[in-house]
Amino acid sequence: MKSNILKVIALSLCTVLAAGAVGVAALSSAQNDPEEKQPDAVAVSDNSDEVRQNSKDETVYVIAGADGSVKKIIVSDWISNMLGEKTIGDSTALENVVNVKGNESFTENGSGGRVWDAEGNDIYYQGNIDKELPVALKVSYTLDGKRISPEELKGKSGRVTIRYDYENKQYETVTINGKEEKIYVPFAMLTGMMLDNDTFRNVEVSNGKLINDGLRTVVAGVAFPGLQEDLGIDRKTFEIPDYIEITADVKDFSLGMTVTVATNELFNQIKPIKMDSFGDLEGSLGELSDGMKKLIDGSSQLYDGLCTLLDKSGELVEGINKLAVGAESLKNGAAKLDSGAGELRDGAAQLSEGLDTLAANNDNLNGGARQVFESLLATARTQLMAAGLDVPNMTIDNYASVLNGVIDSLDKDKVYAKALQTVTDAVEAKRDYIKEQVTAAVKAQVEAGVKEAVQAEVEKKVTAAVRSEVEAKVTAAVQDTVAAKVTEAVRAGVTTQVTEAVRGGIAEQVISAAAGMDKASYDQAVAAGLVDQNTQAAVIAAINAQMQTDAVRQMIEQNVTAQMGSDTVKTTIAAQTQAQMQSDTVRQTVSQNTDAQMASDAVKAVLSSKTKEQMESRAVKDIIAEKTSEKLNAADIQKIIAQTTEEQVQKAITDAMAGDEVQAKLAGASEGVKKVVALKTSLDSYNTFYVGLQSYTGGVAQAAGGARELKSGAGQLKEGTASLSDGAGQLYDGILTLKNGVPSLVDGVTQLRDGSLKLSEGLKEFNEKGIQKIIEAVDGDLAGLVERLKATIEVSKKYRNFAGISDDMGGQVKFIYRTEEIGD
Repeated sequence: MKSNILKVIALSLCTVLAAGAVGVAALSSAQNDPEEKQPDAVAVSDNSDEVRQNSKDETVYVIAGADGSVKKIIVSDWISNMLGEKTIGDSTALENVVNVKGNESFTENGSGGRVWDAEGNDIYYQGNIDKELPVALKVSYTLDGKRISPEELKGKSGRVTIRYDYENKQYETVTINGKEEKIYVPFAMLTGMMLDNDTFRNVEVSNGKLINDGLRTVVAGVAFPGLQEDLGIDRKTFEIPDYIEITADVKDFSLGMTVTVATNELFNQIKPIKMDSFGDLEGSLGELSDGMKKLIDGSSQLYDGLCTLLDKSGELVEGINKLAVGAESLKNGAAKLDSGAGELRDGAAQLSEGLDTLAANNDNLNGGARQVFESLLATARTQLMAAGLDVPNMTIDNYASVLNGVIDSLDKDKVYAKALQTVTDAVEAKRDYIKEQVTAAVKAQVEAGVKEAVQAEVEKKVTAAVRSEVEAKVTAAVQDTVAAKVTEAVRAGVTTQVTEAVRGGIAEQVISAAAGMDKASYDQAVAAGLVDQNTQAAVIAAINAQMQTDAVRQMIEQNVTAQMGSDTVKTTIAAQTQAQMQSDTVRQTVSQNTDAQMASDAVKAVLSSKTKEQMESRAVKDIIAEKTSEKLNAADIQKIIAQTTEEQVQKAITDAMAGDEVQAKLAGASEGVKKVVALKTSLDSYNTFYVGLQSYTGGVAQAAGGARELKSGAGQLKEGTASLSDGAGQLYDGILTLKNGVPSLVDGVTQLRDGSLKLSEGLKEFNEKGIQKIIEAVDGDLAGLVERLKATIEVSKKYRNFAGISDDMGGQVKFIYRTEEIGD
């Protein structure tokens, strides 16, 4: 309808501008850090016509430089589990995801896919992302008409202009009246800041409002980048702002952080526009006039809020007094830290001097050790040459390979070969005798193996029969135990569910009585920091007190008993008992218990008796004799006899070679090798010492360098602690000044309250100068404007997330840009 057409233009400007004058000021003064992982409070729109579904509310925190350049993006998501599902499928491109309000975990399911184990709860999580923002923020500064950087502007004085430009990059291409058009997502950009009146005077703002409490000036500006193009309105007729400018006379320029909120939620709240009937224009203007009247009446809420702020000023005074006491403690502690840093600096200087002296002898130590090593090598070569060995010059690098060559050159093969031939001939003469002994031993071994195999088969059959009886008894006993434990676990779960349900009902009653709101609204207020700790503690105490009453405990016990007697719970217990009986754990328990009984003396006696009885039978003895004869004549047994005979022959040869007679002959040939090996071992030991000495001197040099760095760092630390001590003193003096200025702050809040009464006059002026111009702008082509507005709303509703969202999930997203401070 036509009223929607006018409201989207008019109310999007006047409503956001009026409400933003307070909202942005509060947001700017709070200076909340998004990395504190606090869940966001979300405004709930009237979606009574929508299908009930889970939804994701996303807040994107943009940490920016003073010029608007992006430094970090932090995304906070709240998945509202409206359907109370146990698991929730989610899609997101976030990295380093952390659950910030619960213990629910997730499993990854493909690229960006996650499945949360919600168990009926809402999910609050946070993460990082590297992605282009839909609206780029650029902040520029001029001093006396000349461009200047934020760093250069610090401390300067003159006429300063701060301009916020917003570039909308998020659009879709749609067809309107047969023509392809770019339609941008209609973001409302709301920028706010607080200016100290001692620094900024004669403040002006384009596309915004100012509120002055005597000490500070709250600046709130609004812009709609891309909306001019979306609606196709000529700027000469009516200009929709896409930037804001703040101009002021400045002394010693400094600026705290500023906050900009970007949201398309304003357009998402508009119901679909019907194209078949536009209604009467005058009637629509009447609706618009009524809306403005309600907005002007609503400005009284600002006045009420400021009255509350004035009432709470006493708590602020008490807090500043505590801050002054803490600042005094910090000042005294910083002085002690500065004294300790001086002692550390002096000690580091002494350590550095000592290590430098030690490191100065490194070259002498290394040179002396090398000279001794080379002398040892020369002596060893002389000794080897005197023994008749041809040995080349040896160095530290090649001595090991040279000595290994000398060892290899001492050949004892000839002596060994002669002794081997003599021993072999003697053993071969006894080969037949050895074979007879081997055959007898193999026969005995085969017979024993056959008997063992037959006995094993008999034992297997006997054991299987006995085990079957034992296992049946064990299984029955284990099933009784499992059923008892399952019943106990199910009762504990039912008790927990019933207790939580009763606690939820009591919480609704207590919160309604204490805070005048339902539990969901209360939880949102707590998450947004709107409920003080005392109130929260009182609510929790009241809930806990009711939960401990006899009536509540009796009600819980009755509900638990009723549920435990239901067919559903009984079926669950039976199913879980059967499932556990089939589990590996229970099966293992049955097996272990069966094994334990099978290992008992009683069962072993039964097994032994039955096995012995069958082994003494004539039939079993005949089977053993028959199988022994068959195996002994088999080709593989004959092969074993031959192999064993050969092994015994070779063993006899080996034993003879290891005897004293043969070894005495070989000893003479190996004596020379032993001496050379001993010499090499001695040189290797000195080489180990030599390498260790080099590592030690290198470590001394490195330690000396580190000590010099420690000495330098300790000096810098002393300078830093001196600055810290001075700064702590200045902080203490500043807090005393703040404490003395509190009465002026209270007076300023009083003035701010009185000034809020003037807000309605500003809204009236906006109605006259803004709304009427809008009517003029759309007077020519209302049908074309409706088509473009309808496309704009459709594009807006499609944009519901930044980092990713599942197709089956509703959603909304807002962006909060925070620029860094300039100066102190």
